[in-house]
Amino acid sequence: MNTFEFARALKKIKTSDIRRMGIEAAQYAESKILEDSKQANAKGLTFSGETIEGIGQFTDWIDSGEFHKNLKFLENENIEFFSSGDGFDAIKEAFDEFEWIAPHSRTLSDVTKNKLITYFIDFFKQQIQINNK
Repeated sequence: MNTFEFARALKKIKTSDIRRMGIEAAQYAESKILEDSKQANAKGLTFSGETIEGIGQFTDWIDSGEFHKNLKFLENENIEFFSSGDGFDAIKEAFDEFEWIAPHSRTLSDVTKNKLITYFIDFFKQQIQINNK
């Protein structure tokens, strides 16, 4: 592909394509994202990396582990978190949606961030090839 073909292929990429590729990259790295998010949460941080103060650690975090066992992405077209238990309900009630709705880079390990970047670049390359046909 020459420079002109590449430029034409890039122009065809829409904002919705970029969002889709980002979500697909996160879906591929879901297990690592969930693990990093659980670790951050166990250290007393929200999923955006803010300190959880005055809420406490609920029984389903420590005793039953229900909150972390059930933590997952809500659906395949998004990266919104979902779980169950009194801890998740309390977090949703006490914090703005930004704090619990989805993972944030502040709570992800460098390994996970690198995987996300790699997956995104791979999807981007595929999209350029599709747009060049």
